[in-house]
Amino acid sequence: MRERRQKDRYQLMFHVQVVDADTDDPVGYLVDISHGGMMLASEEPLEIGRRYRMRVPLPIAYLGYREIRLDAIAAWTAPSLHPAFHRTGLRDLELEPAQREVLDRLVDDYHLRAAE
Repeated sequence: MRERRQKDRYQLMFHVQVVDADTDDPVGYLVDISHGGMMLASEEPLEIGRRYRMRVPLPIAYLGYREIRLDAIAAWTAPSLHPAFHRTGLRDLELEPAQREVLDRLVDDYHLRAAE
């Protein structure tokens, strides 16, 4: 099957915990990211089609921000190689322009380009 992803995706060198923006409950850990989507690892699969409001605490301040707030839709879920986790792909990332700049800088500073 031919890969349909049109944007580069980056794997992070460290794991960032993502939390629900409304409840502060953990959603999962950020595994990889592109400009249009991201993948989380979580103990429970996320609900496909649901829009999640999330907060990504940053390990250090970037451009005056200590976290990124974004919305994204869960597009797919699958078991992880580790039996205790599930992978979920999220699409249609919605961020404020200033936070998009923070995310872009974070990806540039702390990524490894994923194998194609």
